[in-house]
Amino acid sequence: MRKHYLTTDESMTMNASYNIFKFDKLIFEDIDGQVTLQNLISYNNYLIADPEYSEEYNMVADLRDTDIILSLIEIPRFVDYFNSIPGKGRKLALILSPTYCQLFSTILRANQSKLNLDIKFFKSLKSALNWIEKSELTSSFKRIIEEAKVEHKLVS
Repeated sequence: MRKHYLTTDESMTMNASYNIFKFDKLIFEDIDGQVTLQNLISYNNYLIADPEYSEEYNMVADLRDTDIILSLIEIPRFVDYFNSIPGKGRKLALILSPTYCQLFSTILRANQSKLNLDIKFFKSLKSALNWIEKSELTSSFKRIIEEAKVEHKLVS
């Protein structure tokens, strides 16, 4: 079952929804809008509070339809944020637009030794699911993304 989260931070709106797949031990997130460090932390706290959340599950987050607003001063806090996500050693696949993919790869590569999670960046859903070893779910997840986008428009 998909759960929905909407946050505003200084007149910026971030829409997020997530599905927890117990059988596959996977959390799938679809996020769009303006992402700030503050609303990302707020959303993460909401997700972790879900009784079905497990820090053992791998995660895939689709952020292709986001505008990530992050200042240079916030980069260390951004790295700390990723370190605060429970589940040492689990995989987090982030699907980003090509511009953000390169930017965040550079930021996190410089801080790789500080991270609890195995984080990789992808430009496509299929390659992210392949890395998580769940490529058989690609068509199902495409449908989930389409449904989430419709819901996000209704809630905004």
